[in-house]
Amino acid sequence: MDIEWVVILVQRQMDRIEDVESYMKENLGSDWGKLKHQWQEYKTGEISRGEFTKEALKKLGKKFLGIFVNMS
Repeated sequence: MDIEWVVILVQRQMDRIEDVESYMKENLGSDWGKLKHQWQEYKTGEISRGEFTKEALKKLGKKFLGIFVNMS
């Protein structure tokens, strides 16, 4: 699967969630800590949403993807 396509797919799902940060905290559990720094960078405009998504996929892979996309 092409990474750019996956990023777009995840971002579309993120758009449908009212409070993405809380959603990620709830669904990622302790792994949220691995993304917290990048999320703060995204929120302050230091990185784009696409860059955040790519970093999250690199760090957590299917676990991150799975909270936004039904993989069954």
